[in-house]
Amino acid sequence: MSLCLPTGSEKRAHVLDQCMVLFFVALTMIVLAFFCFIGAGLTYGMSDVGISWVVPTAFLLLAIGLHLVARYIAVTIGGWGMMRRIVKIAQDESDSFLTDCDNKSILMVHVENAQTYDKRKMHLEDACLLSLEPGRIVMEGARYRYVIYAKDVQAISQITHKKTKPACISYQIGEVTLDLSLLERKRKSIIKLILTHRVKQSSEDLVARLKESLHHKPAVMSYT
Repeated sequence: MSLCLPTGSEKRAHVLDQCMVLFFVALTMIVLAFFCFIGAGLTYGMSDVGISWVVPTAFLLLAIGLHLVARYIAVTIGGWGMMRRIVKIAQDESDSFLTDCDNKSILMVHVENAQTYDKRKMHLEDACLLSLEPGRIVMEGARYRYVIYAKDVQAISQITHKKTKPACISYQIGEVTLDLSLLERKRKSIIKLILTHRVKQSSEDLVARLKESLHHKPAVMSYT
């Protein structure tokens, strides 16, 4: 039978809490960058009142620097740094469902309730390591661990959203149906991170891999 169990690991939960603190730090830096852009605009062309071009240029460079550092903190330190710490913790736990945490085929996914995916939230529901195995999916998260068998899966589809389109998997645990949204977080180099302004990600590849692993027929369920 498929499972969804709390990890019971305070260390993993603590890592997720630390990640949320980093995200708020990054958000604060983005707000400061916004005000620096405003400062650059207000001081531009004010040489007649004694403000030279150095001041708006300094504001502009500071704004760009704050923005890039904020993105680096949120994505690289907060995102992938968090997952590296969870991997290390899972390796030391004897009850971990993942037998090989260093396997390069293991994916990093953000997991949320598919029914409330489009709702604004102040916290990340869960971040998991996902392993695609023949006939089942295993996920070890900061808060929960999941085992999903092919026989319990009702549908696999993709959620329609403005920027991101996560995969959705609906499966049964006994008489209860659980709908999860899965958004893969692919690691980017610092250069790609700088050049990429917005994240518009489709999960068509992830949906295909989920179906292949579970030998699932095309789904008819969809969320809008």
